[in-house]
Amino acid sequence: MYSFRRRSTFLPLFVLAALGTLYVLRRAPHDYVDAVVEYIPSNEVPVEQEFENEAYPPPPPAHPDKVEEVLAPPPPKHDFCKGTECGTGRWRARSPAFGALSELQKAYANKYDHVWQQCLIPASEQMPEAERKERESRRLVDVLNWEWVPSGGKLLMDFDALEFTIRMLKSPGGMILMGDSITRQWHVTMSWKLRQAGVIPEIDAPHLPHQDVPHFIRYTIHPNTPVREYLLKQAGVPESRLERPFLTMVENHLSIPHTDIRKITDTPADYPWDHKHPQVDAWHQYVKEMVAPVAGEEASVTEDSVVVMNTGAHWSRGVLYFLRRWEDPDVEMEKLHDAYRAMMRIHIDALGALPRLSVLYRSTAPGHPACERRLAPYADGPDAREKEADLPAHIMAETDDPDMKSVRRRWDWDQFSVHNEFWRAEIGRLMEERGKVAARAHEGMGNGVHGQADVAARAAGAKWYYLDIYDLSLQRPDAHDNPGTDCLHWCMPAVLDEWTRLLYHQLTMIEHGD
Repeated sequence: MYSFRRRSTFLPLFVLAALGTLYVLRRAPHDYVDAVVEYIPSNEVPVEQEFENEAYPPPPPAHPDKVEEVLAPPPPKHDFCKGTECGTGRWRARSPAFGALSELQKAYANKYDHVWQQCLIPASEQMPEAERKERESRRLVDVLNWEWVPSGGKLLMDFDALEFTIRMLKSPGGMILMGDSITRQWHVTMSWKLRQAGVIPEIDAPHLPHQDVPHFIRYTIHPNTPVREYLLKQAGVPESRLERPFLTMVENHLSIPHTDIRKITDTPADYPWDHKHPQVDAWHQYVKEMVAPVAGEEASVTEDSVVVMNTGAHWSRGVLYFLRRWEDPDVEMEKLHDAYRAMMRIHIDALGALPRLSVLYRSTAPGHPACERRLAPYADGPDAREKEADLPAHIMAETDDPDMKSVRRRWDWDQFSVHNEFWRAEIGRLMEERGKVAARAHEGMGNGVHGQADVAARAAGAKWYYLDIYDLSLQRPDAHDNPGTDCLHWCMPAVLDEWTRLLYHQLTMIEHGD
């Protein structure tokens, strides 16, 4: 048997998921609402209520030092997808398929949480309860009977929850997810996969700072986590590291303070506008604090902290309705694009100078007008792009009310891909410039210094990467959370689990030089 712990603690180029790729759901009551941007996904509870009555597992064995290390075989030579090509491919029918909810729940069992139960169905209000439940459970089975396959026979790693946690413990700040309610859905599905592997989080442990900040959720390793000693041993970090977050969720719908939004759009302070969705205005400062090296841990906590961010769906003329004062749709759109680029610069300036930080921008996932009409994925990317072309026309076609047509047009779903390309181009420029800065720093250090290349690279500040989930998601109009009401959020876990695979795979490949 071979152990291949290299610089990174991700399993190199061949990942055997510790407990498989199993997923679960906590079902919670919800209120139906019509406004897409206000919708709380049906199979999710508010983050601050998550696991309020959690029955934590019993303490670990009395002799944790006897935890047996499981070593993986050496990795075979596989043709793994690299970078953004992992998000190009198609959805393939699962084989063997789940025939019933009971089969799915057996495969997606979780000792520490509830099971996935259903995906909502359209026009269910008048159905008998038994029929509604049966059809909702059937839809969950249908949605999960598809698997993502990259193009060209390329391979995609499965998510390994234990290796992921070990890797995050080897960095000062772990992973920080920042985004809106769709990112929050992603966080929920990722969290359940961790629990399934026995990684039980303590949520906002009382010793952590900023306890009074809402929508800022930190996960540390719970003292009774069954795999706690295993994680500690494999990460090779001191006990003190387990007292700080390894996964953090920052629910921040517009990503910058309202005062900054008014400034970059030249909107007067007294103009009547207030976006009431969750915001964490000081999140850049919190990240700076979290990723800073900690005294006494310098020898073992050596990896980059990771920020995975998105800000997209709320950057529309509908949300930023003060742009109407320009009274010209073309000028409004130009102002929206200018504001979006200015927002990007705020993030780049705030995070870019931080050393030992990798920032991944997750592309904004598409919405699908009339998603209730699709019962299966599109055949492939070209098929999806053809059928989902001209989004504004499709959105407006869903209503005969002229006023609602105007409202829907200003959702600007067609701008998601435009904003994504802003980020893709800017990240390419940032990494090119970073390479030049690192090269100059390397030359200035002279020769013969051990590790000088790494020192020079870190002197160049944060690394930037683009996590492309757009095409993968565009092919799944059938997988949204509440067809007929919400064609923007997702029925968990389905598509969101594939985002997690792509994230894990891309981080692993990056850290092995690919």
